[in-house]
Amino acid sequence: MRPLCVALVATACATTPPPPAAPPPAPVARWEPTPPPAPAATRVPRHFPEVTSWTLKNGLTVVVVEHHERPLVRLRLVFPSGSSSDTAAVAGATGFALSLLGMSRDVTTPSGEIDYSEKALRRELIEKGAAFRSDVDLDGSWVGLDGMSKDTRSLLEALAEAVKKPRQGESSFSGLLQAASDMVDERQLTDPDVLERAVVQRAFGDGEAGSPYGTAESLSRIGLDEVIKRQAELVHPSGATLMVFGDVRSVDVKAFITTTFGSWQGGEEPPVRAKPIRAKPVPRRTVTFLPRPGARSTLVCAARPLGDLKAPDAVVRVMAEVLARRLTQRLREKETMTYDVSTGLEYRQQNRALVLCTRFASPSTQAGLRITLATIDRAPPPTAEEVEVARRQLISRVERSLTSLDGITSAWLRARVTGQAFRPQETLDGLSKVSPGELTTPWAAVTSPAPYQLVLLGDRGHVEPAVKALTLGALRTPTLGQVEQDSRTGDDD
Repeated sequence: MRPLCVALVATACATTPPPPAAPPPAPVARWEPTPPPAPAATRVPRHFPEVTSWTLKNGLTVVVVEHHERPLVRLRLVFPSGSSSDTAAVAGATGFALSLLGMSRDVTTPSGEIDYSEKALRRELIEKGAAFRSDVDLDGSWVGLDGMSKDTRSLLEALAEAVKKPRQGESSFSGLLQAASDMVDERQLTDPDVLERAVVQRAFGDGEAGSPYGTAESLSRIGLDEVIKRQAELVHPSGATLMVFGDVRSVDVKAFITTTFGSWQGGEEPPVRAKPIRAKPVPRRTVTFLPRPGARSTLVCAARPLGDLKAPDAVVRVMAEVLARRLTQRLREKETMTYDVSTGLEYRQQNRALVLCTRFASPSTQAGLRITLATIDRAPPPTAEEVEVARRQLISRVERSLTSLDGITSAWLRARVTGQAFRPQETLDGLSKVSPGELTTPWAAVTSPAPYQLVLLGDRGHVEPAVKALTLGALRTPTLGQVEQDSRTGDDD
């Protein structure tokens, strides 16, 4: 006789009905893009800020952009020269030259001692609720003040004083140098500004990249004498532009600006201006690599100079928007790899470049690179629907950028620093007239990955195998140039 427990189990197995069959899985709904809406019956009129400009006898151009929604004013004095004018030995001199304008002077007393009691311009402004600003780009740079519109005249006087009598204190320079030295090692290859600089330089054929505020090597050699020399070259009214944004009226400040800045003669040296950039696309032989050990993602940028392209900016902007939307859809919807895709135009003196950037998780570097370049390579021309969506997106973006003081300041300043004319109405008119047929020829020119220069930021362990597997070229980590180790650079730090 079988054991009782075995008998019970056998009986249960014989009498228990089979489990019911699982219901079939519900069909997965397919995602379909929403078609663009029909054109609006009436278009909402856009009122652009009133702009007034004139040129003083000393060569200074003045631009007043009125924006009366908030009682604020922003002053920007733009110089037609930037960090690309710094040699490798004195990289960062332009940044120091502008930063020192907001610092204290070292005043020598009759007894020969230095009086440090003079306030820095930055501190004086803060006490008045204002602020000192400065920044450096490759081909342009600027210094400025932000404050309340009721203080416009006193701010203009402070800015005029700062450039007429540049501040060059040894103690202030030492403090700036120490702060820059503390940051440079961290910023050199991981700071977004450095990455942007590297991308733009590769797009226009420059082989070097680095922080506009200098490298560890250049900071160890740069001295106040080099900064003073750079001030004399840079801080000059000839070719410069004074831009006034905010709640001001040109009729109220024109005479005051003409009087206040008309006597500014600048330094003894003639201003050094940025040279025109006329780069044309060339086959890629190397991949610029900015190492970031242990990075969990890889940032990929592909840049192509457009020196061979006759198409207007509006056409190129629409093409860039179509490429971005296609790449976003493929990487996000089909591959579920990333939401982070951007494209756009970068400008330098008399030239432009198309830049496309995206980001992947580090283990997906090879697949992401392959998909990115495949999306560009011999891509089919955009459909009429794609062109229409891209145009509307771009027009909306341009209009939004001109509704706030931040947007107006940024758009005008960017154009002036890169040597471009800023005409918002012409930009919108150009976008509104782009047709699919206009894209045919330029589209064929820009949809080949060979001339795209690649810049990658990430962990070498993921980047190097991906670049090698896809045979994209040799990895190259840029520097800001080789500083000569001879007497020409000097050793008297």
